[in-house]
Amino acid sequence: MKTRTIELITSKLGPPEGETKKAFAWNITSGFGVVVQQDQPLRDEYAIVWLPFNNDLEALPSIEKSVYPPEKGRHSNTYASPGLTKGEPAVRLKIRSQSQLNELTRYLFEF
Repeated sequence: MKTRTIELITSKLGPPEGETKKAFAWNITSGFGVVVQQDQPLRDEYAIVWLPFNNDLEALPSIEKSVYPPEKGRHSNTYASPGLTKGEPAVRLKIRSQSQLNELTRYLFEF
């Protein structure tokens, strides 16, 4: 699922603006970035996606979400992305299925 998630976002946005051994990062707008972790999970069974926190997250009902308040630490490779800088709230999504990936796609590219 991690590979499919990276391929899908790349097909929509082009190559990532940031790429490390640990994460791929794309800038959707100047204030909204998306990061897909590369270092976890070790296998391809799910994808961890980081987004800036906002009140529209109810549009992702079937996806497991963990909200990170501004003061809580998170994956350090998220901090360079717009809307995910240190001191800003973030949300970590766990994408486990194609239907959840479709839900994320609608959220990112169709709203």
